[in-house]
Amino acid sequence: MKCPECQFENRKGVKFCEECGAKMELECPNCGTKIPLGTKFCGACGYDQGEP
Repeated sequence: MKCPECQFENRKGVKFCEECGAKMELECPNCGTKIPLGTKFCGACGYDQGEP
C-alpha cells in the first residue's frame, strides 16, 4: 500500500505509514466510514470509491 503523503510502499494492512506516520485510510465520501487506502468499494455502504 503506497502512502498518499510520502509515496513509501508499506506492508498491507498498516494503519499508519511506516516511513512518515501519515494515516493510511480515507473517508468514504458517501457515508463517512473510514476505509483503508486502495479499497474499491466501501464495506459499509457499497459506494464505488472510483466514482468522481
